[in-house]
Amino acid sequence: MEYSLFSSVLGGAVGALLFWVFYMIRLGSFRQHALFIVRQAESKAEQEKAAFSLEQNVIQNQHEQQMQEDRFRLQSQEQALKSQSQKLRDDADRCRKEQSRLLSLQKELQDQERALASARQQMIATLEQTARLSYDEARSAILQKAKDETRLEIERQTDNWQRCFASECHSRSVSLLLSALERKTQTLSKDTFLTEVPLKDRSFIPRCIGKDGRNIQTLEDLLQVSFIIEEQVPRILISAHDGKARCIAKMTIERLIEDEKVTPVTIRMAHEKALSSFSHTVEEQGRNALRSCGYQKALPHDIVFTLGQLNFRSSAGQNVLKHSIEVAEMMGILAEELGLKSETAKAMGLFHDIGKGLSTEWGNSHALAGKTFLEKWGVDGDIANAVASHHGEEAPRTDEARLIPICDRLSAELPGIRHTAEPLFLSMVKQCEESTKNLPGVLSSWAHYGGNHIELVVRHAPMEQTGLFVQKLHDTLLGERLPIPVNITLIAGSQSTL
Repeated sequence: MEYSLFSSVLGGAVGALLFWVFYMIRLGSFRQHALFIVRQAESKAEQEKAAFSLEQNVIQNQHEQQMQEDRFRLQSQEQALKSQSQKLRDDADRCRKEQSRLLSLQKELQDQERALASARQQMIATLEQTARLSYDEARSAILQKAKDETRLEIERQTDNWQRCFASECHSRSVSLLLSALERKTQTLSKDTFLTEVPLKDRSFIPRCIGKDGRNIQTLEDLLQVSFIIEEQVPRILISAHDGKARCIAKMTIERLIEDEKVTPVTIRMAHEKALSSFSHTVEEQGRNALRSCGYQKALPHDIVFTLGQLNFRSSAGQNVLKHSIEVAEMMGILAEELGLKSETAKAMGLFHDIGKGLSTEWGNSHALAGKTFLEKWGVDGDIANAVASHHGEEAPRTDEARLIPICDRLSAELPGIRHTAEPLFLSMVKQCEESTKNLPGVLSSWAHYGGNHIELVVRHAPMEQTGLFVQKLHDTLLGERLPIPVNITLIAGSQSTL
């Protein structure tokens, strides 16, 4: 037991010794590590101190360099300010010298002004003594004389300007009217009272005539027109003063040509169909007139239909719708040249005679009736006023409206365009017929006047030398000294007449 206790104490002592030895070894290791860390920290601190010292030296050098630069700049600015200050002092000295010189000149000028005033007073006194007039009296006399001379010169110049202006206005107006006439004289709105129906071949002609002329007689009795059949062209000429009758007759003949069967029954059927479709034709005529004048606004059916009816009316031998279109185009030309509203002017010209297509229920004056009719259907008031004013029954409200009477007369008063001298024209027509119907080879001749010319239709016997025959007709008419041209249409035929 003692041995075991001793062993335990000895083991504990040995263990404690070993622990102390191990502890001392570890403590020495820790001390060495601590010394290493301290030396590293001291080395790093030395390095940082050296770097900080270097950086501090660099910054100090930069500050010193900047201070030297600032010091040099300040010295330069100080020298510049000294130089500027010296310059200002010099300028001030010059200004004082210039001011002294100006004061001296001002004094001299004042002395001169006083001398001039004194000389002026002496001169005025001398002039008053010489002219025996005071200064105010002489001044008033001179001003009055200048005023009179100026007034006379102004009046003379005004007269010259008025003459030049009147001449220029006359020249300009003549130029505008001539321009409008030159652009429209190729399509005058005359009505020849003839409507042509071309034929593809001559096979329709005997069917149209019928046995013993029954079909042609039925057509003339039913349609109230006259027919002239040309075999050489071939074509059918429809003659009547009533434009509506000519149109219905043409539509009837065209339907008969399509059916290729001509009897009294088919003639009446074709006539009934033509009558039923005539209103559509009238409306289409109105729309064509609106399109030709470039009218874009939508209009009620009644206005379009009434406008189309003008195509089947004549005024002293002049087609009313063609006349209206012609006036509209002239109005557009003149309005454009004068800087007015061209579209409005054309509409005024197109509608100016629309009252001629209305019944007497609208009034006896076609101008006022046209105005009332247009106002009822909501047409622009300026256009309605232009329609009413084109014969002076109302005062025109616009410059465009004042153009209508001018263009209306331009269209209507060209030589021969209207039947203003009807007896003279009738005598010339009769003269043409009488001078040609007795010529050799002439079977019959028939003439009518077409506004500014005479249409002469001559039926002649077939012959070989047609050129000599035409020359003989021409020479005969030339000998009559007719003042208007004559258009000759030849029809070759036999001795029997239709």
